[in-house]
Amino acid sequence: MPLILFDESCHFHHAAIQGLSQINVASQVVCSANSVGAISSLILTGQGITVVAKSSLGQMTALTKANNPLPFVLPKLPEVIIEMVITANAHPNFGRAQLSIVCDNYLQSMSDHSVV
Repeated sequence: MPLILFDESCHFHHAAIQGLSQINVASQVVCSANSVGAISSLILTGQGITVVAKSSLGQMTALTKANNPLPFVLPKLPEVIIEMVITANAHPNFGRAQLSIVCDNYLQSMSDHSVV
């Protein structure tokens, strides 16, 4: 299975490899990138599969039980916790109010996408 993943510092990188290994599916990382744009370009041209957050899907189509063309069921991915932290001495252009807006927008984008 050709994989297009974020670099090795990304939790999804190892989760994808380990998940496929656990169901005895051979995989090979054909590209390791540090931007969702690079990953998306390769995915949209059919170069492999990837693991990204739902909020990063963009034009990519999430594989679900209903549309999975693979001859096996993909393993469940681990949950990832994302924390946004602001310091006591926040930047004057990005304080608690702006952080709240970013968090609200992120949560909304998560509910607008298909399950990955």
